[in-house]
This record gives sequence, C-alpha cells and structure tokens, in this order.
Amino acid sequence: KDVANAPYTINVREGADHNTSLIEAFQFTIRAKTKRGQNMSRGGEKFTCDITGPQGKLQDVQLQDNGDGSYTVTYKLPEGAKGRYVFEVKVNGKNIAGSPWDHTHA
Repeated sequence: KDVANAPYTINVREGADHNTSLIEAFQFTIRAKTKRGQNMSRGGEKFTCDITGPQGKLQDVQLQDNGDGSYTVTYKLPEGAKGRYVFEVKVNGKNIAGSPWDHTHA
C-alpha cells in the first residue's frame, strides 16, 4: 500500500562522538567574604589565580569580576594534559582559605 504524502525528505546529520568529544574549558567560582565571613555583594577586589602543571604555569587562565562579590576563573589545559596541577588563588597578594590546592588530571 502507498504511504500518504510520500516521498518524504529527511535531513541526516552526523552526531557527537564519544571518542573525539572533549572538555574545552574548566571553571570555578571564588566567593569574596569579609573578615567576619559575610558574603560581599560588590566586586573590585584584587584576586589572582595561578595554575601550574607539569609543563609550567598555564597561560590561558582568565579571572572575571562578576560585580556581585563573585569571581569566575576559566582555564584550559593543554591538549592531552596529564599530571598534577597546583591551583593558587590570592586576594591582595595572600592565599585565600584552602589555597593552594592540587588536582591530578588523568
């Protein structure tokens, strides 16, 4: 029996592949707090972030002041990166709580 309104046009596109898809960038958020532990609601603080891996200091590290007391750090690892990375976040030249810390990228 014939199919109604045939023939049909179908668009076929290639899908994502699990072998070649990858994480392009990583992010984390810094929350600025007062000495008494209260969240700050404005930006303008002098935060820095250095990430050092097996091949030295990463060059592609961006720190964005969100203007609300939070700061977003975005970084990219070199292609095929493996090994131990040390993260150092400072405000006004001094390490924040928990800094430095390390992470091993397998």
